[in-house]
Amino acid sequence: MPLTVSVKVAVRCRPFNGREKERNARLIIQMDGPMTIIENPNPKSDPVTGEVKDEDRYTKFTFDYSYFWDTQQVSVYQDLGISCLEKAFEGYNATIFAYGQTGAGKSFSMTGAPGLPGIIPQMNEGMFERIRAAPPNMQYLVSVSFLEIYNEEIRDLLDPTHTNLKVRQHPSLGIFVENLCELTVNSNDRIIELMDQGNAARQVAATSMNAVSSRSHSVFTIKLEQKDKDDPTNKGLTAKVNLVDLAGSERQKSTGATGARLAEGAAINKSLSALGKVISALADPKKKKGHIPYRDSKLTRILQESLGGNTQTTMVCALSPADINYDETLSTLKYANAAKKIQNKSKRNEDENTRIIRELRQEIEKLRNQLSGDVTSPSGGGPVDEERIHRMQGMIQDLELAKQQTWDEKERMSQLYEEQRKQNMMRDGIYQVVMKNLKQQNQQLLDRISAMQQEKQELRSQYGDQKKTMTDLKSRLESEIEAFHREGGVESEHGQERLESIKGMQQELIATTAQLKETRVRMKQADEKAKNERHEFHANRMLLQDDHEYRAQIEREEREKVVQEMESKRREMEEEKKRMRAQFKKRVEAAGREHQEALETEQKLDQERAERRFLESKANLLEAQYSRASDLMDEQRMQHELEMERVQLQHLQVFRRYRMFFEEKYRRMERHYVELLQKATADCVYLSGENQKIRMRIEMLSRGSDGFDSRALLPAASSSLLLPGH
Repeated sequence: MPLTVSVKVAVRCRPFNGREKERNARLIIQMDGPMTIIENPNPKSDPVTGEVKDEDRYTKFTFDYSYFWDTQQVSVYQDLGISCLEKAFEGYNATIFAYGQTGAGKSFSMTGAPGLPGIIPQMNEGMFERIRAAPPNMQYLVSVSFLEIYNEEIRDLLDPTHTNLKVRQHPSLGIFVENLCELTVNSNDRIIELMDQGNAARQVAATSMNAVSSRSHSVFTIKLEQKDKDDPTNKGLTAKVNLVDLAGSERQKSTGATGARLAEGAAINKSLSALGKVISALADPKKKKGHIPYRDSKLTRILQESLGGNTQTTMVCALSPADINYDETLSTLKYANAAKKIQNKSKRNEDENTRIIRELRQEIEKLRNQLSGDVTSPSGGGPVDEERIHRMQGMIQDLELAKQQTWDEKERMSQLYEEQRKQNMMRDGIYQVVMKNLKQQNQQLLDRISAMQQEKQELRSQYGDQKKTMTDLKSRLESEIEAFHREGGVESEHGQERLESIKGMQQELIATTAQLKETRVRMKQADEKAKNERHEFHANRMLLQDDHEYRAQIEREEREKVVQEMESKRREMEEEKKRMRAQFKKRVEAAGREHQEALETEQKLDQERAERRFLESKANLLEAQYSRASDLMDEQRMQHELEMERVQLQHLQVFRRYRMFFEEKYRRMERHYVELLQKATADCVYLSGENQKIRMRIEMLSRGSDGFDSRALLPAASSSLLLPGH
């Protein structure tokens, strides 16, 4: 079950460097146990009272470890390196990476200096001590790789001819760098040799903040594999330890970078900014469930497992103690404070390559059988076959990757990489360039040693002058004190003047003594620096002396390789002859069986051919019948279409005649109705007039004869003349 572990964070403050001393920088870092306190050199004051509050002046951070500049290298390794090494032997991945501004001491913490080994060399030595002390039934395989990320391009530092490498991801193997040289090692000296060769090829340059500034990120990976040879069921354990030395975060104003150095700084800050976004997203619980921008940079892509993945991670942040670097130091502390909130899910890594290889081989064999069956199948072929072929090709690639993870294959590939690496370096002149760089470094070291010797002579001369001045002051002071007491002290005539003179000489003596102590300290520092430079010079000189031996060794190895290849080919030819004889014998023995099987197969083929010819003739007959029936149906369809067109035309003509007939009849009826309406209107007018006349007559009769009943005539008149409704 995976373990949920937080990222372990340690901060380390270095001493003042020469640049900071020249500018009279002030100390702003304090450490109390795991707490680190940084002082703001320009705090904001209260606008009313003018006072500065402690929360505005000091910012406090708490980490797992806080190291001041007096902390020894071995103490840092015991706190950080040993726990990382123990987890690696238990089968857990681990990562230690250093972060900080340019010149803050990252490389010193990771790799160290002559006589002061850092975390990486101490961890390598401790690892091989554990391996040598392990029981005889335990087997170990240690392999290393070394890469740098420069301007967002990955380069192999063990074989610098491999440039612009690609980052890949595999479901079983995880994230890896394609074609990265991975060499097996069996001693700490071999690792140191490879690291020295890789560091010699690394991109470094001088800036205003650091004389030898790393211009690239480097990742040195140690892969530790172990298994119990007496237990066949034991899958074994594997662990990967990433030791990362990041390029320094920097500001153009502080470094004074221009041109190519400015472009390098922009690329460095871009990748560090992407790393900051990943840390911020992982540290924020609200963002953690969303998208994590691992693919924004090659650096974050390679460190994906180290940040939020299957790794136990330790972060070492290097700090400057000077007030002139306050902004960069505060940014580094905030960076570290966010990183400690990240939680990784670490699990033991059991070696399952054997199972993976077996399952892949079974699946490939199954697909091959299916494809061979589809070849003889009458319905075979098509997109399904292409899909199966692509699947099988992908599985073959997976098989090759899994085979590369076996111990024998790793050792073989390591030897091959080593041979190719030497040839490439000799062919492309990289080894000569490395040796040339070492010579130039030696010359620079000699120049610096000579300058240091001159500085030491000046300091000795200055020390002698100051000591002589102090002796003279002491003599004068003693004489003045004797004269003061001889004349009667303060009550004498010149007693007060002599007392003031004595006090002034005492102050001058104190100041001269302080200068003398400072000069003595500077002389001691110069001696230590010269000693370190001489150590480095002797180390480089030893490498240069080994150059001729290395070339001779390569020639001997090439000759031995040719002899071994010839002997190997001879043995292969003998084995091939034996194998061919055995195969010929087996074929002769199987020839009789194969002949009988061939006759039976031939008879079956003849029967199948006859059936096939019969089926083909029947199919041809059916095809001819189908063709005739199709032609007949086409002819009938055309006749039917013509008949339908003729009938439609006839119906259209009949419809037109009927329409004309009904339209004519409609017009006649309309005229007839108009005539009837006109007659009816005339009758109505006539009857209305007649009716009016009758009414007038009745009224006249009723007025002329009083005894006459006019109503007796009204019904008759009304019934004969009046229209209904009047």
